[in-house]
Amino acid sequence: MLAATSIAPANIRVDPAVGLFGLAIVRRDGFLADAANRAAVSQAIDRSAVTAAVAPNWDAADRILPDILDSASLPQVPAWTLLTQDERRAAARLRVAGWKQQIPGPIELRVALPTGPGATLLYAQVAASLMAIGILPGGSGSTTRPS
Repeated sequence: MLAATSIAPANIRVDPAVGLFGLAIVRRDGFLADAANRAAVSQAIDRSAVTAAVAPNWDAADRILPDILDSASLPQVPAWTLLTQDERRAAARLRVAGWKQQIPGPIELRVALPTGPGATLLYAQVAASLMAIGILPGGSGSTTRPS
């Protein structure tokens, strides 16, 4: 969004804190009742595309705690992190296809975000990732926050 403005690069400030985009699973029924199906959704999301859409110089992360910090144990690393994005999506597509054989009809997941241009960019990337594995993103892409 800054690229469309005439703000001098020296005047741009970015919060140095490590941020996190995450999905909250509100209802764990249907397709999302199975942890392996939730993992398929997670591995299908192209984190590099998400961060590039928001800020090209951001590094993508695939876990909540990317560093050891002061924990007694190492952070959990998803098994699929060693796969390429194409391999991740292929595995996720197989998982979705297997589910569709058991339960006929489309799989639709509602994605709710606050309104705003950043949420629109995020929704576009998440929706594209879902569609790439055979899941229909539901919702309007953004919703207003409840009061």
